Amino acid sequence: MSLDFHSAAAPTRPQPMQMTVQSAGEVIILRLSGCIDASATGALCDALVAHIRAGWRHMVVELSAQAVLTRPGLRGLVVAEKLLLARRGQMRICGASPETEAFVRRESFCHLLRFAPDRDAALVQIAAT
Repeated sequence: MSLDFHSAAAPTRPQPMQMTVQSAGEVIILRLSGCIDASATGALCDALVAHIRAGWRHMVVELSAQAVLTRPGLRGLVVAEKLLLARRGQMRICGASPETEAFVRRESFCHLLRFAPDRDAALVQIAAT
């Protein structure tokens, strides 16, 4: 009897979270890719809070197609949104998959975290308020 271990696709681990930051006028844009999980929450919270403390009141969090958001990762976004609201600012999340948006609804944060289909729409929504 012979077993072929190479024929079955091995499960792939998501890449660790990667973040890039750029600005567009008065809006800071953070592009996230990879796995936004418990191991990434500290770095994500630190980065979001640092930008808010630096005076940014308008933030777009753009999720790449490969971004995987978990409950601990979601915590970082909730913290940032609460801080922004306290400073009369706002955040939009764009690029999220339908599964990610459904996950946020299931976790009961859809009243707090607002989504836009893409970066341009997020910037327009922020500028309109």
